[in-house]
Amino acid sequence: MKIYKKLLLLFVSMLIISNLYASGVNEDESDEGSRPKLKVFLLSEDSNRLTLHQDYYAPQVAEQFPGFDVEFELPGNAYVQKLKIYNAGGDLPDVFWGMDFVVESGNALELTDYIMNDGFYNKFKNKNGLIEYKNNYYSISPGQDAYFTSVLWYRKSILKDNDIPVPTSFEELLEVSDKLNELGIIPISNQSWPLTHFMYQDLIAYEDPEFMRDLLSGNAKFTDGPGLEAAKKLQELVQRNTFSRDVAVIDHQSHVDLFTSGKAAMLYHPLWIQAAIAEVSDDVGFIDLASMSQDSDILTGWGSPFNGFMISKNSKYKDEAIQLAEWMVSQDADYWTKEQNMPVSYDNGVAIEGMSEATESYSKLFENSSVMTLPNMTQVLFNEAVRAMNEINISKLITGQISADEYVEELQKSIEENS
Repeated sequence: MKIYKKLLLLFVSMLIISNLYASGVNEDESDEGSRPKLKVFLLSEDSNRLTLHQDYYAPQVAEQFPGFDVEFELPGNAYVQKLKIYNAGGDLPDVFWGMDFVVESGNALELTDYIMNDGFYNKFKNKNGLIEYKNNYYSISPGQDAYFTSVLWYRKSILKDNDIPVPTSFEELLEVSDKLNELGIIPISNQSWPLTHFMYQDLIAYEDPEFMRDLLSGNAKFTDGPGLEAAKKLQELVQRNTFSRDVAVIDHQSHVDLFTSGKAAMLYHPLWIQAAIAEVSDDVGFIDLASMSQDSDILTGWGSPFNGFMISKNSKYKDEAIQLAEWMVSQDADYWTKEQNMPVSYDNGVAIEGMSEATESYSKLFENSSVMTLPNMTQVLFNEAVRAMNEINISKLITGQISADEYVEELQKSIEENS
């Protein structure tokens, strides 16, 4: 009986070991012998992104990459929420459109060495189209967003008919605003969003562009001199009634209508506003608030170190995923340059024709190596929590609830507490 039990126990043990071993071998053999399949998670609530998937990625990907399969997932308006679920579970798709929380959680692959070694980095005619985060690249895109600098647009006829010069300094801008107010014309149509994401940075760059660069690298504080002076300038613009009184709550269309109807002489907004103000384009001029000139040597771009294709740090097929993402960037570049007549940093050899005067002017600046290009601080320096708090405090500043000193103190505190 004892011998029987021993033999039975030995048999069961061998069976278990055999099954475990077989399972492991089969799994390994399956991984090695099976055809790689990569998953791509795409933004799909935007018409441009849908067109890219339907007309560029999907029809060509199989021919472009015969060695592996690609599955595209398009979640529509649920993109961010689903990406958060993937990220929390550590089960991110191989390639996905990036967000800051993925990098903060350590789940995004550092791409710097990859794109330097395989030559992708050198395909950019302007390296500012690739934006670093803490000295590393985590996402790649053709860099089209980086060209969307902030602009102070003005109606030529309004200034000319009232013998008002185009301002070339902050002090002149205040004088122009006073004259326009006397005439019953709103000096600058502005809105909370561009004011929060662009204007304060432009005013810091106007004060001291090197200080703005130090801020972006974490070597300065907003409570330091230029940061505080820029906040005071913003406060002064509000106190001098430079903006419409409902600047904190005005909606986008009303913001545009003030300018196109002639009720406002100037409009502050990034370059992408041009389609919305096309009806008065023949009567529109533009200046760069960071330098109060069209011939600026300072440029504040848009873009983000996160808004591009990222690779999951846990992807089984990192090399294939990077090849796929780089190819998709080339397809994006073709779409923006060939179909939208928009400049991109990635050099696909397309010479764009038909750019507006403003876009052409700023694209030349952006690609001029002597121009200091500063990435957008709200995208590079602020995380999600800081951005949310800053939006609240900017609203308080422009509605007189807090002073410029209090604003910069709260901003710096928010950065230090959420870094």
